[in-house]
Amino acid sequence: MAVDPLQVTNELITIFSSADDYEILSKVTNNYQHATKLQKEQEDEVKKAIEGLTQSVELQHLQTNELEDDENSEEIERLGAQKGDTLKQIENLEGDLKRLTDRIGENENTVVEIEKKRIETEKRSEEIQAKVKYNFSLYTNISRIRWDYNCEEDQIKGFVASLNDVKPFCLDSKQNSKYYTVNYLWDLMES
Repeated sequence: MAVDPLQVTNELITIFSSADDYEILSKVTNNYQHATKLQKEQEDEVKKAIEGLTQSVELQHLQTNELEDDENSEEIERLGAQKGDTLKQIENLEGDLKRLTDRIGENENTVVEIEKKRIETEKRSEEIQAKVKYNFSLYTNISRIRWDYNCEEDQIKGFVASLNDVKPFCLDSKQNSKYYTVNYLWDLMES
């Protein structure tokens, strides 16, 4: 099953939230699209050149078989020169096509590397999340503090639960220092 580099790139863009990663992925996507476009254009030019060469060769055969006077020999020389020019154009186009193919290969390698980094990042993220959840659960069980996350941004709100009592608290972080807040919470936990 072939992997669509554009689809992979779009998925990577949604996964990474860093501006640097997004910029790299955007560049890779743009490079890949540009290389694909150039390759298509050059393939079309090669096809046209081959058609032109084929017509030139056919015309040359017809003229050499049917006409042998001076006027026809001038035409044959002109067609021969045109054939040489067309062959040079084909060689140039084949060189351009090879360079574009190499660039596409490099871009595909970059996409593979980015996919590996994405997998590593997801793995590290899962490990970190598991550790954070464990630590959060541990701190919650030790302190018995239950936080209210739906309060206003400058409020510190929740309650301290014990076996016999529930002690709510609501502090304003703008009016109270961190030192006061910490001591207040310690006092609630100890009482």
